[in-house]
Amino acid sequence: MNIFVKSLKQIGCFMINLDNLRSTIESQNRRYWSGLTIWLRTSLKKDIVTIQNFLDRAYTTIDQPPLCVEDINESHFNHRLLSEETFEVSKLINEVDTKNQLLRTWTKETVPDVPHIMSLWDNFQIVMSNFHIVVSRQEESLKDRLSSTAEEMITEMERFVLRWNELKPNEDKLTEIQITDRYIADSLELVNNTRQQWEIILQKISKLRVFSIRLQ
Repeated sequence: MNIFVKSLKQIGCFMINLDNLRSTIESQNRRYWSGLTIWLRTSLKKDIVTIQNFLDRAYTTIDQPPLCVEDINESHFNHRLLSEETFEVSKLINEVDTKNQLLRTWTKETVPDVPHIMSLWDNFQIVMSNFHIVVSRQEESLKDRLSSTAEEMITEMERFVLRWNELKPNEDKLTEIQITDRYIADSLELVNNTRQQWEIILQKISKLRVFSIRLQ
């Protein structure tokens, strides 16, 4: 009888059964923590998939080293985009760490994939730093190659001038009355061929100038 009385609480003219109230509160409390735990696990798994997808895409970009001027520009652009995305994903990494700690505090359990994704993220940070260094070194290498190509172009132009001075038609002979049709035809062919060679040289110089501007 005493036990029954202790489980009752009079509020005004009403008698409240505390056992039923306590049982209801405990049941609601268990449901709340159970639901929160399920949400944490689900949220963590979703975040891990998002991070893994980003890392897969990022490594696909990083694993393509620049080989030419166009690649250098694209690599700089990709590095800038990845840096911006990395900043955003790093926030998600912090959220994952916080959620995992909460889950461990409440349930003494963790999501097994969390340590793995954290390790992958740490490695990615190192790779990103190295990627910037690799692109910079490759850029310097391309600059050296362009400098070497420029020297080769100067040599080619000098040879072109020497060859033209040696083979060009004699202006005095072209004005002679006795000039033959054969000589005129050969001279015209030489001029046309020389013009084509000069245009090729100019195209090379133009490309070299464009590449140099892009690397500035």
